[in-house]
Amino acid sequence: MKTWLSVLALLLGLTACSDPGADTGTGGAVSWADPTASLSGVKLTVWAAQNSNTVPEQVVAAFEKATGADVEVVTIPDPYEQSVQTKVATGDKPDLAFWQPTASMLTAINAKTNLQPLTDAPWLSKLAPELKDITGILDGTRYAALITSPASRACTTTRKCSRPTGSPSCRRTSTT
Repeated sequence: MKTWLSVLALLLGLTACSDPGADTGTGGAVSWADPTASLSGVKLTVWAAQNSNTVPEQVVAAFEKATGADVEVVTIPDPYEQSVQTKVATGDKPDLAFWQPTASMLTAINAKTNLQPLTDAPWLSKLAPELKDITGILDGTRYAALITSPASRACTTTRKCSRPTGSPSCRRTSTT
């Protein structure tokens, strides 16, 4: 459990601090900022299902302390996947979300349009080798990082920016 919490902490830090001007829709490079950079005044949202809304508590507390960001975990009502897809389809996107990282579920959420590619994330090498590449990849692009097993939870990020263009922090949604 500690390992996946660390991954979630990295995702919170790295995705919240990625370059909002990066062209992630065409496979362009994403700038990965310092995961402990000051995010004072930045509000981040994590979507979680009713059965996983307490999972990120320790990571959120540590991330808020390290960065000064304000992180809100929002419980999305069941049926979770359907509710998330409806919200995303209407343009409502969190910074991070729990999601099933299978190819079919990444397709269902339209990963190419709605999620930030994680292919070149500097923390990928820290993932457990036996879990790293078994899921979270769609058409050769990584959109999720598996954080638990055997239940398929992973984190991905969306393309919703909460900071002005050119600022060092961009609001991204992750899926678990």
